[in-house]
Amino acid sequence: RDYATAGQDGLNIFRHWFMWSAIETAPGVYDWEEYDRQMDLAAANGIKTIIAELIHAVPDWAVRKYAYALQVNADGTKLGSYMGVSSATGGFSNNGGGAGTLTLNCPEVKEAAGKFLTALATRYKDHPAIYGYDVWNECNYSADVDYSPYAKSAFRKWLEKKYGSLKVLAKAWYRYSYAEWDDIEPPVHMAHYPECIDWLQFKRDNFYDQMQWRIDTIRAVDSKNVIAAHGISGAIPNMAANGCDDWLAASKVEVYGFTW
Repeated sequence: RDYATAGQDGLNIFRHWFMWSAIETAPGVYDWEEYDRQMDLAAANGIKTIIAELIHAVPDWAVRKYAYALQVNADGTKLGSYMGVSSATGGFSNNGGGAGTLTLNCPEVKEAAGKFLTALATRYKDHPAIYGYDVWNECNYSADVDYSPYAKSAFRKWLEKKYGSLKVLAKAWYRYSYAEWDDIEPPVHMAHYPECIDWLQFKRDNFYDQMQWRIDTIRAVDSKNVIAAHGISGAIPNMAANGCDDWLAASKVEVYGFTW
C-alpha cells in the first residue's frame, strides 16, 4: 500500500539502509528476505531504489570475532555495539560519527566487510528496481576516533611516507626524542601544533580512502549503476575539529547531497 501510494503521488526513488548487522546473521550466512521484498515492491510500483550500504552497522558475531579490532576513543575507551536512534536494529557504535564499531584499518575486518559489500552488489546489480548505491551514510566521523592500534600503525606509516625520516619529522614537529616510529602517538588534545594538523590530515585521508575502498569494492561487481553519497554539512562546523571534508567526499561519487 505504501509503495502504491508513493507511486501515485509521484515519488520515484526510495533509499533503504541495507545493514550488515541485519543481513549477515552469521559468517557467510545472508538473510535477504525483507530486502528482496522491498526491492520487488519498488519494481512493481515503478519506483527505483538507492541501496545505502551500512557496513558501520556491525554484526554482533563480528564484534565478538574481531574484538581485538574495536575502534578506540581518545580517552582509551573501546567502542561497543548498540541500538541506533535511526534504525529498528542494532550494530551501531553511537560515537557521534559514521565510522563504525570496528576499525577498517584492520585487514580482517576490511576483508569481512568487503565480502558483504560484494555479496550485496552481486545480488542486486541487475534488479529492475536498482538505481544505485549510497556509500558511507552521512559521510562523517567524530573527533575522538580512531585511536586503535591499527589506526596508530597506519598513522605512523602515513608520517613515514610524508617525512621520510624521524629527523625530518622532529624538525617539523619540534619533537626531538623519537627514537623509533613506534614512539609516536597521535595527539589526544587538539591544538595549533604541527602534530595535531598532521593527525587531522591523516584522519581525513584515512577515512576518505576507506570511502574509496567501498566504491572500488562495489564497482568491481557493478560497473553500471550510480554511486552516490551524502553528508551532514560536516565540513562547516567540523573541518577544523576533525577533518571532515564534503568536497573530498563529493569528488569521489557521481551524485552528492546532504541530510541537512
